[in-house]
Amino acid sequence: MRPRGPRVRQPSRGFDPTAPLLRSVDLHGADAVIVWGYQTAATVTAWRVVKARGAAWRLSATLGRSHDYLLRQVGLSFNVPRRGGWFHWPLIRVVAVTAGTLTGELGPPEA
Repeated sequence: MRPRGPRVRQPSRGFDPTAPLLRSVDLHGADAVIVWGYQTAATVTAWRVVKARGAAWRLSATLGRSHDYLLRQVGLSFNVPRRGGWFHWPLIRVVAVTAGTLTGELGPPEA
């Protein structure tokens, strides 16, 4: 016999489709490029992309060869080579370029 009164929802023990799959992401690598259109604005020798839940994608990169004028343009992209193509993030804002290091804010990754 079922008890009377308001029904209390039991916490689920399985997969919750409304919960975010990743709480944070930390990616790093050795080779990448920052491009403006089809022109290479900078080559990257080491990089790290961090995304915390509720925060923006952050880029920290060590630059190899760079072009100062192109790095100041709007519409930059951060591209990382992978098997079969590229991982691609739009570079929303360059925070700082100092002593061969670039920090910036990335948009969500694109296909």
